[in-house]
Amino acid sequence: MHAVGINFTDEIHECISETIVAKLPNSMETTLAILETKRPLKTKVVLDTLEAHLVEYNERHRNDNDSVALATSRPPPRQSGRRYPYPTCSNGRHNPAVTGYVHDKCWIAFPHLRPANLPRI
Repeated sequence: MHAVGINFTDEIHECISETIVAKLPNSMETTLAILETKRPLKTKVVLDTLEAHLVEYNERHRNDNDSVALATSRPPPRQSGRRYPYPTCSNGRHNPAVTGYVHDKCWIAFPHLRPANLPRI
């Protein structure tokens, strides 16, 4: 900001830095401990420390994600060439291999039994 004519005092830098550090989660306790030792805080110190934490975090989790991806990956299930994995009626005829309903209630063999609000196959 000095380049554009705005001069920050050390107190303003420290106030901004304290606000940033106060918003960090407790899970970053190592980073918080490092920042506690670097008093009085400057925004540049906070930025450098957070960048170092980000690099370390990405390295640690990249390895975790790779192993998780390998452990959970499996080939996709094989798809048969048929549209349905079970026998169906077709060509206006009831298929006797179809279970779950009888020939007298087959919509393919008797299209007039099909309810009007269902779409056609």
